[in-house]
Amino acid sequence: MSATDSIQTDQSAEPTWDHEVDLLVVGSGAGGFTAALAGAAERLDTLLIEKAGVYGGATALSGGGVWVPNNPLLIREGLADSREDVRRYLDAVLGDRVPSANLDAFIDEGPKTLAFLETSSRHMRFQWCTGYSDYHPEQPGGRPAGRTIEPLPVDLKELGADQDLLRPAALATPPGLFITSKDFVQLNMVMRTWKARRTALKTGFNAVKAILLRRHMEPSAVP
Repeated sequence: MSATDSIQTDQSAEPTWDHEVDLLVVGSGAGGFTAALAGAAERLDTLLIEKAGVYGGATALSGGGVWVPNNPLLIREGLADSREDVRRYLDAVLGDRVPSANLDAFIDEGPKTLAFLETSSRHMRFQWCTGYSDYHPEQPGGRPAGRTIEPLPVDLKELGADQDLLRPAALATPPGLFITSKDFVQLNMVMRTWKARRTALKTGFNAVKAILLRRHMEPSAVP
């Protein structure tokens, strides 16, 4: 039998598997981890796989900001939206580049996803990024006060050995120093307002505290 015959025979053979699951999730960014958490919450045998040598995907490189109008945190902050305003803003910014059904799914299901994350993981706690406006506040439905939220920092030491497998952040910071988007807005004004100066002092205090307690604080962008 020739090599060609052997290849053809192998290609026609029934595939064999050594592991089967109910839900296979490909990619370990925020989307992948959220899908895996949802599968596990439904008692599905769930497996998350990642081709890179580290996990976290593009989410681990980001600042961790989340733009989901009408999520539970924004509602608690008194920042509820009308569905019409959210849709007008997305239509103005995106035009016809995104199918209408996808926008409707995002508007209706996005807040439920954030509610699920808040209740499914003790690490996922969020804060409103005050002073961080929508990217296009001048568009219909846009908000100068912003709708962005971000996860609160967590100590990566809680990950145990998995800490060394997390993709490093894109921007290296000194040991102990961690800055949220909410703080960053104020730090840009450090030469102009006392509120910004207080934020700078708080940031420095948190950095010293993290060093003394040997914490490795990062935003909990990955559930």
